[in-house]
Amino acid sequence: NPNPGNPGTDNSQNPNPGNPGGGTVDPVEAAKTEAKTAIDASAELSDSVKEALKRQVEATTTEAAARDLKTKTEALVSAV
Repeated sequence: NPNPGNPGTDNSQNPNPGNPGGGTVDPVEAAKTEAKTAIDASAELSDSVKEALKRQVEATTTEAAARDLKTKTEALVSAV
């Protein structure tokens, strides 16, 4: 076994070596991805609104804030 110590932490391809084994998902990043997906899927919103929402998503640091932006995006779409 060439890597008996800690599998996944010496892989230079792993963008987040702090995650054990590289297999865990950061809940904040997951929530941001969900929010961006909701924004991209919102055909009713203009590109400038989508860009502004995405900037807000990028600036969030908590899962709750990212989920809140996803909810607001969905509310905007239903209001259009």
